[in-house]
Amino acid sequence: KSEIHGANLVPSKQKEKKSFVPPGFRSRKIWKMIVATLGYALLTCFCFTLSFNDHGIPLPEILQMIYRFFIWLFQLLFIGIVCNYRNWRDHLPIVNHKNRFVRVVGYCLAEVILFVSSAVFCALIEVIFF
Repeated sequence: KSEIHGANLVPSKQKEKKSFVPPGFRSRKIWKMIVATLGYALLTCFCFTLSFNDHGIPLPEILQMIYRFFIWLFQLLFIGIVCNYRNWRDHLPIVNHKNRFVRVVGYCLAEVILFVSSAVFCALIEVIFF
């Protein structure tokens, strides 16, 4: 469905929801694409250079890569929530609250939940496969 306003055809939320273009590239503004590219590159570099060890002994490289991947993935999910990718944020009432403080608390809570979820996934994979 689309609505016509004046001479412009404005896509409805239903049509926008189907777009898989990542945050930072949806508006096609060069400066936003540059910032998004740098942000995604920095996030990827940070996540994939993390080092994990157990009492000072580095974990096997395969486990390190799994841990890095899940941290990276869940941080991308957080970016998706903050930037309302595919209207994800619309399903989380706390980050849509009118009060700015409540929204900030909601984003912090979402980040903690996603970070803990990545740790749980990593622990489950280690228990199941190693």
